Amino acid sequence: MTMDDELTKTLKYLRLSGLLAHWDQYLALARQQRFSHVRLLRYVLEEEFKIRSENARKLRLARARIPELFLRQIAARDLHLPAVQQAAAALRNRCYKPQSRQIEEQNSLFSDMWRGDAE
Repeated sequence: MTMDDELTKTLKYLRLSGLLAHWDQYLALARQQRFSHVRLLRYVLEEEFKIRSENARKLRLARARIPELFLRQIAARDLHLPAVQQAAAALRNRCYKPQSRQIEEQNSLFSDMWRGDAE
């Protein structure tokens, strides 16, 4: 059974991209291992869950903006304390300095206004 346009449209609408991309592979595996209907459905749902979980993990990592070197060290389980400390310091500097500078500037402006220096 091949995928027709209506099924493709339905899968896209339901956002089942894993099923859409691997349809032929799933059917071939089901024929080869003689899956029942229930077993095929369960297998397809498990695979879709794995794909979505992995995509969500990648998205969370991208949003966290963790340095690539640090991620590679974590993956290799080669965590040296100085490298971890450097990465943490880099994250702190990138995340917190702009906000702290803004607060310092606001405090300076308010103190100047309080003293009457600012116009």
